[in-house]
Amino acid sequence: MGDGFSTAHVAPGERVEFWREMVRRRFVPLRIEPLTDGEFSGAVRLRSIAELDIARVRADPMRASRGWSHIERSASDEYFIGFHLKGLAVGDQDGRRAILRPGDFALFDSARPYRIEFRNTGPFDHLILRIPRAQLDFRCAHPERATAVAVTARSQPGRVLSPSLMAFAQLTDGEPFVAPVLDLVCRALTQAAGLVSAPVPRNARMLEALKRYTVTHHGDPELSPTRVASACFVSVRQLHRLFSHEQTTFGAFLRESRLRQCRRDLGDPTLADVTIGEIARDHGYRSATTFTRAFTERYGLGPRSFRGTR
Repeated sequence: MGDGFSTAHVAPGERVEFWREMVRRRFVPLRIEPLTDGEFSGAVRLRSIAELDIARVRADPMRASRGWSHIERSASDEYFIGFHLKGLAVGDQDGRRAILRPGDFALFDSARPYRIEFRNTGPFDHLILRIPRAQLDFRCAHPERATAVAVTARSQPGRVLSPSLMAFAQLTDGEPFVAPVLDLVCRALTQAAGLVSAPVPRNARMLEALKRYTVTHHGDPELSPTRVASACFVSVRQLHRLFSHEQTTFGAFLRESRLRQCRRDLGDPTLADVTIGEIARDHGYRSATTFTRAFTERYGLGPRSFRGTR
């Protein structure tokens, strides 16, 4: 992500269209509708910490909605945490409604329709944390059951996590804290959604650790079952047995992790100057031919054609 964008230097009559286009390019395709009749204004600050993207949005009241038509033409495959800082926001997804006041946050899934309205008498302030799907999927058993569920600032998980999210977003070197923050986010969401149950079995915790290490290091072309098993203090035999319990293999999980991130990068307009070969190498592919074949088998068209449709 770049440094941000603002309507400050855009003619008043062109600001809404400018905002819509920049949101589409920097986030995901959405339908944007101002909720007031006056001149619209807004500004976004963007930064990244490891695999996470963070956006601080200040704008006049508006509605943002994402439907199936947007999803079908989008390369996005991630979750968003909406952390509200000023005013009132109301988010809807999967038949649930999250009412967010300052310090509250909720989860939204870019792969399914959702809507969020910022109903202020003046500008709102909102922090968005964009999380790759794999980073939450192996931490949360059922994240789809936790979308549009408000974690309030006054709740027990909110009192712990809301200040932590704000502090994390402002760190100059936040990479060492990505995993702990995501662990806390997952715990807070599952508790707010009423999904907390019996303690996680030892095998599930071991598999989570294996997946986490794999996702974090999938850009290394030398990554192997032996290395992952050693880093997580299990045997290679245990590693294969744990993945087999989920009807998959280590190789299939690693391949999916790499392809998802390549797909995301290919659809990111801010990476338009990065070659397909460079993207493939960044995510562990030694050969462009191998990457092209794997990408085509997974998504039904080659990476060049996919990039051309964005």
